[in-house]
Amino acid sequence: IMCMVAGRKRVRLYEPVMTNYLYPVSHTKNIAITSQLRNLSNVNVRKFPEFKKARALYVTINKGDLFYLPTYWWHEVTSYDRNIAVNWWFRAHSEVMNSFYTDWMDRVPQTQLAVEEDARIREMEYAEEEF
Repeated sequence: IMCMVAGRKRVRLYEPVMTNYLYPVSHTKNIAITSQLRNLSNVNVRKFPEFKKARALYVTINKGDLFYLPTYWWHEVTSYDRNIAVNWWFRAHSEVMNSFYTDWMDRVPQTQLAVEEDARIREMEYAEEEF
């Protein structure tokens, strides 16, 4: 749940059935799934052709709004100007959604997991060089 105290944000949402079009990766079942796509406004569709099939919903959250992010929905948040938001994260209680998540995680190819791990290590090394 996100409460906008000041400013505004835009949220791009993809329902869980769009998962395969968003090029998901993960390291283990114990951490959140991420996407190989880094900027959804400028996706290289030659490299990620399935992304063209993904259909997004857009929500603008303004000062005083309360936004509920549905469990397991993919999202990208863009902030406009200065803003303050308070978030409260909690676990899903739906057995249906939990089984969707764990069943799907069992199908993530291990090669994808290794590629993402290599990319994260490179990102950490690059960040250390900047300091």
